[in-house]
Formats: sequence, C-alpha cells, structure tokens
Amino acid sequence: MKSGSRVAAFDDSPFKSTDSCSMVVGVVGRKGTVEGVISFNVAVDGSDATEMIIRAFKGSRFKAQVKAIALNGVTFAGLNVVDIARLRDELMLPVIAITRKRPRKLLLKTAIKRKGAKASTKTFERLSKAIKIRKLQGYYAQFINNDCDHVQDLMPVCLEMLRLAHMIASGIVTGESNGRI
Repeated sequence: MKSGSRVAAFDDSPFKSTDSCSMVVGVVGRKGTVEGVISFNVAVDGSDATEMIIRAFKGSRFKAQVKAIALNGVTFAGLNVVDIARLRDELMLPVIAITRKRPRKLLLKTAIKRKGAKASTKTFERLSKAIKIRKLQGYYAQFINNDCDHVQDLMPVCLEMLRLAHMIASGIVTGESNGRI
C-alpha cells in the first residue's frame, strides 16, 4: 500500500440503553494526516448501520480517494450489525472490522436473538460463515475475501484513523474523549 493511501474509519459514540440513536464518526486520512470527518446517527439496536455508512460515504467528497473502510467491530449502537459484505460490494473497497478482544460470535448471536432483531440475526448468520478472523498487530481483524497480507498492510493507518474516530465520537457526546479502540 502506498503511504498516501487513504482510509475511512468509523466508530460509534457512547450511548445509553434509553437513547434512540448513537452518533457515528468517520475519519478519513492517511498515515499522519487527517483529511476529513463524516458523521451521522444510527438507531440503537436497530438495523440501519450498513445503509447509513453507505449513504454517508457515497455522499462525501472523499469517496474517490479512499482505498479501504475500517470499522470498530461489526456492530454499532449496541446490536446494529454492519453487513461488511454489503459494504464491500456496494463501495467496492476492502472492509476491515477491528477489535481489541477476540470476537465471540456465539455470545453476539445469542444477544441479537434475545433482542428479537430478525434482520440482524440473518445478517449475522450469513456473515459469520464468510468472515475471516486474524490477529494482526495485537488486534483482531475481521474481513471477507481479502488477502491477509493486504489487510496487514492496511492495519497501521486503519488503527490510527479508528483511534481518532473513537476520540472524536466520545468527545462530542460526553464532552471528553476516553477509552481506546
């Protein structure tokens, strides 16, 4: 990957279970340079995260420059499952969902079913069969149909932009950034 290749990284803000929506912040940049920010809301425990990312990204001035999409996990706003296969297909970019802890598919599947979110359950079941999980640079990367070496090359800028998206989202909603991706 060229050092100038751009990534759009998305993370959701902290929210309360009583909130109807959560802010999602996307940071667009390349190594050492932030070039822009995208923001929008998604429903808490809803099913609109995938559509909202697609809409916000396609409507942005950055779409022609970005070479990959990074997400902080496969769910936003609680159990709002992001369909990374659909993101990849519609945006025609590699999509990498990154987490600090190893994804626990069975627990997530149980939580989604308990909430009664049929659309999220179907999406999750379809994705869980296709997603590859690799530990890279101390994080777990989830992706579909990408070469592991390519994902490894993307990780440094993905992590940098995800950290910034996390800080911005939490800082806006709580008044101060905290935590880490």
